[in-house]
Amino acid sequence: MKVGTSLRKTLGVAISAATLLALIPLGAVSANAADEDVPDAAHMALSAGNDATLTVNAPKASYVAGRSFSALRIGTYDMAAKATDTAHSGQLAGLSVGTVNDSDINSAATAAYTKVTTKDLAKEYAGNPVGQIAATMLGYSAADTLITNGDTTSAAAPYTGKLRDVAQELAGNSGSLKAKFASSPYTGTVTDKKVTFSGLPQGLYIIRDMSTSIPANSQVSAPMIVGTAVFENGNTSGYTKFANGDGTELGVVNVKDDEVTIGKTADQTSIPNGSWGKFHVTTTVPVTGGFKHYVFKVTDTPSKGFTLPNPDTSDEADKANYDAHKLKVYVKEKADDPLSDTNLLNNGTNDNTYYTATLTQGAPGSSSSIVVNFGDNLLNHPDVYKPGYTIEITYSLKKNTDANNPTNSVGLNHSTVDTCSTADAGDCTTADVDGPTITTHTYGFKLKNVLRDKTTALKGAVFTIAPKDTPDQPIEFFDAGNGKYTTEAVAGQTAKSGITVTSDDGTLAVDGLAEGTYDVKQTGAASSPQKLRDVMLPHFRVTLTPTTTDTSKNTVTISVTQDIWHLVEKSVDKSSDVVVTNVPSVINLPLTGGAGIVLAVIVVAVLALLFVGSEVLKRRHDQTTARRKA
Repeated sequence: MKVGTSLRKTLGVAISAATLLALIPLGAVSANAADEDVPDAAHMALSAGNDATLTVNAPKASYVAGRSFSALRIGTYDMAAKATDTAHSGQLAGLSVGTVNDSDINSAATAAYTKVTTKDLAKEYAGNPVGQIAATMLGYSAADTLITNGDTTSAAAPYTGKLRDVAQELAGNSGSLKAKFASSPYTGTVTDKKVTFSGLPQGLYIIRDMSTSIPANSQVSAPMIVGTAVFENGNTSGYTKFANGDGTELGVVNVKDDEVTIGKTADQTSIPNGSWGKFHVTTTVPVTGGFKHYVFKVTDTPSKGFTLPNPDTSDEADKANYDAHKLKVYVKEKADDPLSDTNLLNNGTNDNTYYTATLTQGAPGSSSSIVVNFGDNLLNHPDVYKPGYTIEITYSLKKNTDANNPTNSVGLNHSTVDTCSTADAGDCTTADVDGPTITTHTYGFKLKNVLRDKTTALKGAVFTIAPKDTPDQPIEFFDAGNGKYTTEAVAGQTAKSGITVTSDDGTLAVDGLAEGTYDVKQTGAASSPQKLRDVMLPHFRVTLTPTTTDTSKNTVTISVTQDIWHLVEKSVDKSSDVVVTNVPSVINLPLTGGAGIVLAVIVVAVLALLFVGSEVLKRRHDQTTARRKA
């Protein structure tokens, strides 16, 4: 580019819409003030008319529908040069940006620049803070000697660029320019997925979302800094591209793409009593541009049936494993990044540096509460909370006997309009976003104890049920009456492992079991209608397999592993899931399975005895015959 030396003092560089917006990816452009670096350029006489337009595009209509936007002019186009070479015909070669003649804007821009950079304006930009902002915060690498602190991070990570911070300072709710946005004559017209401003004098603008009513899953858009097209006097077609630019256009900007959501998952949705289940709550760091204070509070509500992790627990095992169960908060660049110490906040401790976590255990039979409050920490730690990053909260809950199918819901309360005087004040305009509810299911099965005729129901049989991997540790059940047993606590009942068939129809039902395979033993024979001997009692397995991953349902498939005596089988009707047969003696065993093997062994043994007996008798007969002949 080649621009006259008169441009040097207020050089603003080749501005593109993407370059001036800290909320979308930026392109790489170069800027050089030296005459020899700007070939084939011609100065333009700039139009003084109101020919410019600005267009704000949205990926979804909901980002602009029903909202109001105001534009405030903060920068002027003082000089411009156009490329004259054929390859770049119709494109800009250079542009000079100045500050509008307004003391409030000048003061606010100066204060914003010095606060964000902790530096004073360069002497070349004295009185022109917007020119300094344009020249040093556009996210490009530049060779101009006046540009001493170019913010290339805006191109790599636009949410963290200095320009975004300056925009926030200028458009902040308590800023000196607040009244100017409200009284600005430049208001946008919303149509479908765009907002259009027309009849503008060319220059640099901040666009601010002035809405007072925002959908619950969104918030006011972050402020956007964007330049209009450059208009030459007498030419109604504006220059929107730069000869050395990346092809992006002036006059067009994308509204921030930001929806507030809250998600929740569980490592397992079937947890046996006394065991811990791990949960994950996920949300995204919001764009907080324009906010001086921000509300962002996650509330998780485990129902009865869950015990929160507690470092002061009397259970030594729980105390020893507390680090694995306690609440932790991670901030990750990508949602699928692994959880690691590098993205773990507070080093896993709740010291209020980045958030405040409050865990309240409910009384027996009542819900508990987990509240993670981020608030102004989002604004105070922009190096950690980078908009678009994933926040993941993890913790474990212990299943207790208060409920068999406890639920765990989550919600998010967040700012929608930037009216807070403090993050905890009652004047904050907020909305609630509901996340999913996780239902932790338990399952069960029903067995029926009968004689071999399959019609005579038996009472009084005793069974134990244990996890397959720990068969010597039977599960304890509470007697719920009428032949029903549950792992959920029953008032007035004491849990016991040996459970008895008490119903007249010979059925015994159990519930409150997690999915998996269980070792079932009959440890006592029936006593009614006849007393059976404790002989050949079955020992078998039952497997419970959920039929869906939908946590709102708890249907299960039940399969049975046959016992050695073939006394157990899957039920063929709906009266039970498993049929357990008992016999009064060994000879009544079915001639299959272990019973068939035993019978075969007995037959072989009898035949062997008969053979041995016949051989003995034959020898005696032969010996007697031999003596008589002698």
